[in-house]
Amino acid sequence: MTRIIVADDHTLVRAGICALLNSQKDFQVIAETGNGKETVELCERLKPDILLLDLSMPEMDGLEATKSILSSNPSIKIVVLTMYENEEYATRLINAGAKGFLVKRMSPDELPDSIRKVVAGEVCITDSIMRQIALRKTSSGDQSPLSLLSDRELQIFHNLARGLSGVQVSDELDLSPSSVATYKSRIMDKLGLKNQAELMRFALRLGLIDKFE
Repeated sequence: MTRIIVADDHTLVRAGICALLNSQKDFQVIAETGNGKETVELCERLKPDILLLDLSMPEMDGLEATKSILSSNPSIKIVVLTMYENEEYATRLINAGAKGFLVKRMSPDELPDSIRKVVAGEVCITDSIMRQIALRKTSSGDQSPLSLLSDRELQIFHNLARGLSGVQVSDELDLSPSSVATYKSRIMDKLGLKNQAELMRFALRLGLIDKFE
């Protein structure tokens, strides 16, 4: 029996995922949560076989949670399930040790099969993301503009792109407002953006936020 924790901050989505996984004879959802820090605590306490992890969650995002969990529990296999169809996120999560990066528009039948592949030792990435990664590697040295950002800058960029203010980001990430302002200035300089409206349009073009978010 594969023991699974489901972490997603959308309650209705999480309930649907848990119902789907519990309907499989070889899966058991042992816990669920919508909070990044709580995800880390649950993994430390319950040590699941699989963590199905949303990328965007309060208090700690998927990338930071992945690093924290695997630093103390490297045997846990983390599968990221997200709405963000972008190869930069996928590359960073896989480099951090995640074993899967799946996009939520996949069919219900695909998710259990993908998890079984990860349990069997494979790395499972949505085909469209794999094509993006392959195109980036075969193009003439072109890189995603987001590759200019550090992990922390990417984390702050994502929160700003979701429409959060500097104060809200500082609360979300437990940083001082002045630190967030400094990071925001660096991000704007690196990406050649003038204001948050441009930042949000840039994020939409790259598929980093959903227009209905």
